[in-house]
Amino acid sequence: MVCTLLFQTSVDKPWLLQQDGSIMNAIDSVDFWSSYKIGRQATRYGHHQFAIRIFLLSVIESVLNILYFWLVSLNEISQAENCLISKTAKSNQEIIESISQAITHYMKAISALKASTIPQHSLIFQCEYARLRSEVLGAHLQLQLACSCKNFPATSYSSSCSCSNPR
Repeated sequence: MVCTLLFQTSVDKPWLLQQDGSIMNAIDSVDFWSSYKIGRQATRYGHHQFAIRIFLLSVIESVLNILYFWLVSLNEISQAENCLISKTAKSNQEIIESISQAITHYMKAISALKASTIPQHSLIFQCEYARLRSEVLGAHLQLQLACSCKNFPATSYSSSCSCSNPR
């Protein structure tokens, strides 16, 4: 597949608008299963912006409820990862917002994964992975919030303590 080669060759390079059009034209011209495989390759190589569009188109075409919720969960996971990808430096507030959005998308993905589970096809691993990923992001969020708190500098705090407690 040409789409996979485009995803592989542009992992570390900026994406060109010509490639954008060619990928979307290819997705429009293939069947449901092939577009799903292209979406999987997009997530594999970190092109989550394409995976979101591909899985959204696939959700519209899906007939079965189980397949619908599976594709919704893949779309939510792609949206979560897309929130975390940034090539530019962000402020602390933007980082906090993007991590919070990613956690929200992971929670939606867990709900969709649980909705697509049937007794013959348990998705325990996928649910646990998404849950653990959201917990890791929650820990990063707490660390970012703790680091962005405005405290007294350590030197002024230690000097004030030494002045108030004479020996």
